[in-house]
Amino acid sequence: MNDMSGKPSSLSVFAIYAIALLAEGAGTVVIPLWVLSLNPTPTMFGIVIGAKGLLPLLFSIHGGVLMDRFGAARILQVASLTGFFLPILFPLLPNLWAALVLQMISGFVITISWIGAQTLISQSLNGERAYFSRLSFFNRTGVFICPLVAGYAWDFWGATGGFVTMFLMSTTALVSSFLLPKAKVQIVGPTFSIREFVPRWSDYRDALWLLSIPAVLLTSLASVVNVAVGTVQQSFYIVYLEKLGMTGTMIAILVAAPNLLGVLGTMGIGRAVRKIGDMHMLIYVVMLSSLVVLVTPLFVQFIALLLIGSLRGWGMGAAQPLMMSIPAKAVRQGAYGSAAGLRISLNRLVQTLLPPMMGLMVEFAGLKNSFFITGTLMLCVTGIILKMTRQQGISSRSE
Repeated sequence: MNDMSGKPSSLSVFAIYAIALLAEGAGTVVIPLWVLSLNPTPTMFGIVIGAKGLLPLLFSIHGGVLMDRFGAARILQVASLTGFFLPILFPLLPNLWAALVLQMISGFVITISWIGAQTLISQSLNGERAYFSRLSFFNRTGVFICPLVAGYAWDFWGATGGFVTMFLMSTTALVSSFLLPKAKVQIVGPTFSIREFVPRWSDYRDALWLLSIPAVLLTSLASVVNVAVGTVQQSFYIVYLEKLGMTGTMIAILVAAPNLLGVLGTMGIGRAVRKIGDMHMLIYVVMLSSLVVLVTPLFVQFIALLLIGSLRGWGMGAAQPLMMSIPAKAVRQGAYGSAAGLRISLNRLVQTLLPPMMGLMVEFAGLKNSFFITGTLMLCVTGIILKMTRQQGISSRSE
């Protein structure tokens, strides 16, 4: 929706923020608790949770290309319609294999929604960092509020309450998708046909070529580590909390509350970015989040876990707008969706592989040691990114 001057209306801009607010939704708590109720082994639990990243891994780039070709709003409408049915199907198919398939679809819907919200900022709002910060603000607010509401509903009404909460949020996302603004940049696709949904190797090649741009490559690597932190939080961190005897509501608070600091992180980094540069700021906050993963098993009390989790949440929140704005400034017009899809494809590779890998580590090394090993690896990768950034001389500062 745009006004006569071509400027997006306030309602349509808010619709973008609503998509970001509800992108993760209640599923971050409801689906892991649902899978745990089906009595999986640690490895099977990791496989099901990791399945969330499989389809996005394969098709995020293609989804981003379609948004460049036809506009993000159209693709978001298709994704939101698909997500509308998922909260109904999970309880109707109460077994692990069905949960695995539905988790794959759920992950794809979440990913396309998130790519679409970012792409719309570039297509309709000129890709300004202020809008990306607001987008991140609403996204982090969503991952704070939605799991909290879902955990409360699960405790009081069981799985039914959790899935009803998911359904209400998916319905709101569907309505929002039909209020989105049209793109201001030129959309190159002349028609919107089923044939265009078939992936093309040339699109993947062109998207992968964006990694030759140092800012895109290093931001993508930092994003991978940042997402690995979130993947641990949404998988074996929940298992760890349940082993400590936390209730569903307590788990929801510990998963969601760190995102309250994440909300502040999205809005409060401007001065630091101007001083040290956006790329260095991104690396340092990702290091902080990785360190929190490493030390998590050293804490068992609710308050202590809440405090260190808040540090992790602040770091992830501060990183998010930087991961979106740095590549948006580095790529040409018409490649916004491709750049977002590329970065998120790499993210989903981590989301797919990390939970099963941690599941195996849990079986062979124990739950606590799996946090130590994973956190150490994250810090090592982040150190490599910092070294590469200095070698490339990337020290861009925000004007």
